[in-house]
Amino acid sequence: GGGGHSPAPAPAPLDLVEEQLRAAAGEPLGFTQADVGLAGCAVEARLYAERPEAGFLPSAGTVSAWRPPPGATAFTWGEGGGGAPSSSSSPSPSSLRLDAALTAPGAAVGVFFDPMVGKLIARGPTREAALASLRAGLAGLRLGGLHTNVGLCWRIAGHPAFVASGREVEGGAGGETAAPAIGTGFLVEHGGELT
Repeated sequence: GGGGHSPAPAPAPLDLVEEQLRAAAGEPLGFTQADVGLAGCAVEARLYAERPEAGFLPSAGTVSAWRPPPGATAFTWGEGGGGAPSSSSSPSPSSLRLDAALTAPGAAVGVFFDPMVGKLIARGPTREAALASLRAGLAGLRLGGLHTNVGLCWRIAGHPAFVASGREVEGGAGGETAAPAIGTGFLVEHGGELT
């Protein structure tokens, strides 16, 4: 496991790690705030080899099936991965990116491991579009042979309370907007609806 950090998928498509390394080396950043244009929304699902229904216990095993979601640009990390894309599809407003450690049938996940096996990042012109893209990507991902949280991530991304959490609502004396908060208690509060 150990997925490291992806380039910011959107709304600011910058390689943040590269910029952090520049700053740590005393070099100027490769951009200014004026260069950062924000457009759209990005959401990420962290994919784990675990059993959500069993208290999120890790799941060891051998990958029996592997297929990235259709249309996703897939990057690998870990042994031999090096972060190289396995697809050269160009980014689009509703594109998917998969950063993954397990990329072929036969890959083994042992008992002494970081259970994160990948990250699926979706972007779209709106939060609703990004969530729809994420759900489609999760539905199209094939990772067999292990218990994973992929189904749980799919259900969370479509849960009405989660979807509504990003919508702006009128509030406050000055007419400012605020999104309903969602936090770590979401699973406790809605867990029965997600299984």
